Amino acid sequence: LAVASTYFSLAQNFAFQGRLRRALAFIHMGFIFIRDKGFNECTPWPVQGWDMLLAGRNLVAKVRELDDESVVPTPPEFRLPKHRVAIASICAYGETEPVRLIGCENHRVYAELHGYDLYQVTDKSQIQANFASQMDVQDGKHKPFFWKVNVVKNILEQRPRYDWILWIDCDAFFMDPGRTIDSVIHMYSANTTAASRLGPRRFGEDLQKQALRQRVEGSPGPE
Repeated sequence: LAVASTYFSLAQNFAFQGRLRRALAFIHMGFIFIRDKGFNECTPWPVQGWDMLLAGRNLVAKVRELDDESVVPTPPEFRLPKHRVAIASICAYGETEPVRLIGCENHRVYAELHGYDLYQVTDKSQIQANFASQMDVQDGKHKPFFWKVNVVKNILEQRPRYDWILWIDCDAFFMDPGRTIDSVIHMYSANTTAASRLGPRRFGEDLQKQALRQRVEGSPGPE
């Protein structure tokens, strides 16, 4: 719990400064070091699992209040006019591995439901070399994690071009299949609130912008 306590203390300092997103990030990091016994054992450290859990819950609620000002309410079925969207994934597990079976099926059903193009790779032999970009996963030089770069590069060069490409890991699933990718893009990119237009901090900002920045970002404090 020593490492968790350090993260908890730093998160408290950020929270006191009003830097709630940074505080929440440190709570998330600290929670990694909480094990089951961290919820019930006696310890000399000034934090237990429940402290981290409750702090995280409260911070999430406050951060969501701030985020709501910059999120545009969007129907789940919303589509961006004339936008082409593709989904890309690599599922190179064994053919009978549950993660491959479930992941591939989940991605396929979601893509068909909304009419998205799906690029689903299950073996590196399916990845076409991109010699112009010096990308060839068959050359024996590139490790498996490089497959993703080659796949996405090939999709980016498709004609007609895609407006958006969503990468999804094999073991990540679409848990809200009724919501389109378009609706999520619109929800977070179509906002016109003052908070979304703040930009970098500048010297000589007017009092109204300073007050808004203080409420949204908190005190600058040391990085």
